[in-house]
Amino acid sequence: MEALSDIIDSAMEEDEKLVIMGRFVAELDAIEEMLEKKKIRYAVVRGGIDDRSDQVFRFQNDPECKVFVGQLQAAGMGITLTAASTMVFFSLDYSMANFDQAKSRTHRMGQKHNCNR
Repeated sequence: MEALSDIIDSAMEEDEKLVIMGRFVAELDAIEEMLEKKKIRYAVVRGGIDDRSDQVFRFQNDPECKVFVGQLQAAGMGITLTAASTMVFFSLDYSMANFDQAKSRTHRMGQKHNCNR
């Protein structure tokens, strides 16, 4: 969590958006808690989120929404997150296909920057 905190701080200092992907609910809870303590606005797509498209739209279009937190199973496919060029994988599952799909959320048509993972 300390390393992730440093990455978040660096992204905020550079006024860059950031995507964070994780697998486990407890990890996502801890990440969201950290963002709230840092007073960083974020969007989230994970199991139990009904407004998935609203969350993605807010991250893509709201300059104040700086971080996207996604659960690999819920946010790793079918969405575009080109507002960020940096993605952090806090944890992974056992499928390389899921990893490759998740990486492709930032590296899509419309991306204007080199992508970092």
